[in-house]
Amino acid sequence: MELKVLHICNRVPFPARDGGSIGILNMIKTYYASGIICDVLAMNTYKSYVAEDELKQKPECINKLWTIDIHNKINYVTLFFSLFRRTAYLIQRYSNNIFRDQLRDILLEYKYTHIIFEGIYVSSYLEICQQMSKAKFILRAHNVEYEIWDRVAHSSFFVKKHIIQFLANQLQANEKKISVAFDEVWAITTDDAQYFESIGCRHVKILPTHFEWVNHGTNKINFPPINYYHIGAMDWLPNIQAVNWFIEKVLPMVIERFSNINFHFAGLKMPKILFQRKSRNLEISGFVSNITDFIATKDALIVPLLSGSGLRLKIIEAMAAGKLVISSTIGMQGIDANPNIHYIRADTPKEWIAAIEKLNTSESDNEKMRMEAYKLVTKMYRLESFIEKRKYYFGV
Repeated sequence: MELKVLHICNRVPFPARDGGSIGILNMIKTYYASGIICDVLAMNTYKSYVAEDELKQKPECINKLWTIDIHNKINYVTLFFSLFRRTAYLIQRYSNNIFRDQLRDILLEYKYTHIIFEGIYVSSYLEICQQMSKAKFILRAHNVEYEIWDRVAHSSFFVKKHIIQFLANQLQANEKKISVAFDEVWAITTDDAQYFESIGCRHVKILPTHFEWVNHGTNKINFPPINYYHIGAMDWLPNIQAVNWFIEKVLPMVIERFSNINFHFAGLKMPKILFQRKSRNLEISGFVSNITDFIATKDALIVPLLSGSGLRLKIIEAMAAGKLVISSTIGMQGIDANPNIHYIRADTPKEWIAAIEKLNTSESDNEKMRMEAYKLVTKMYRLESFIEKRKYYFGV
């Protein structure tokens, strides 16, 4: 039986320039390697806009591609009126009639065995798919979305705190109601899968992102580590919050104790104000076109996340590249790694100082840790492991 999948995405999945696009594109590559035909209908939003010349460079893993320009910037007037509606504003702003018409045309012309919805934000299109297609409908949940907003709200202040908390509560109610309407939910982590099972979703499966590995896990790094880095899209609230917290609360203490250490922060849409924080020990960059080259000269990744949900691809990439990792508890959420074996855990400024001190103690311990981390991620997230389990996910 030929498997043909339609992916409905709230962003164009290429070029792979942040965690969201990398996660979607890697999954499509995995399907392609398994012999599955994959068409994509994607929103081209202002936040992750892909220009026409880039759209022409469609990866071969995508069979057919349709994109619709969507202007879904948060509008506070519309947000106010959402107080009186049942649909969560964060989902409502992805509802678009032109996109819906394109989806209807696609379903009239093509038949699919599976339709995969990339996240809860495109769930408003489930009803039209149920009316027009006999495919199996799957929610691929990148996160438990309301958790992200809820955690950001708890670490925000004043009016902003109340607005974000309202959005989180509204999204939670909708996420529970909508998720159970899908035939299956594919969660990225065990924690997320348990949440979806707890709210009554049918047939919840765990499907993390898979990669094709380059065997560079034995590359040498400095001892003691002196080049630390953080990379992530800086239009994502948890990343902004984490970087600001680290620079304000942790960095001064680190530099006072370890004057020779350098930190390099990089990422798409880096706020201009952060460039003003540059110093002898702190380098700030914007978008990095080649992540492999960027991290080649670095020793350790830092992940000081205070909020978020799902799985951090940058941690998997770092471990696969043989880098040491210091992460908060939330940052490591979703990865089956053990502190002091695969990474160092740090949640408070004092714990961050202790973590760096630990990495300065024993070169042999560092080597053992990065080798254990490398073995862990290459076993769990390699492309071949999905191909072996294709029948489990698709039934064929």
